[in-house]
Amino acid sequence: MNKPIIINELAERVGCKKKDSRKMLECFQKLVVDALMRGDTIRLSGFGQFEIRIIPPHVSGLTKQHVDAVKIPIFKPSQKFKNHIINSSFAVDKTR
Repeated sequence: MNKPIIINELAERVGCKKKDSRKMLECFQKLVVDALMRGDTIRLSGFGQFEIRIIPPHVSGLTKQHVDAVKIPIFKPSQKFKNHIINSSFAVDKTR
């Protein structure tokens, strides 16, 4: 699923125009990014949380080069979200 599909689905489910659903999605994305850049954690009950994890400076195990600290955005799904996926009936590709 990509952004245009999400915009179409959102417009259908909410009953609004696609341009309005595009604005909602882009606003949500901006809210999440802005909050993470401030160092905030975003918690959506029943869905999960977005946060920034900081990997401290270290020496690479393979190349033995110094690696500066890195900020990584992380999404942690809630237990309710995980259970919903675990208990769903979609087919799992067992060839991977």
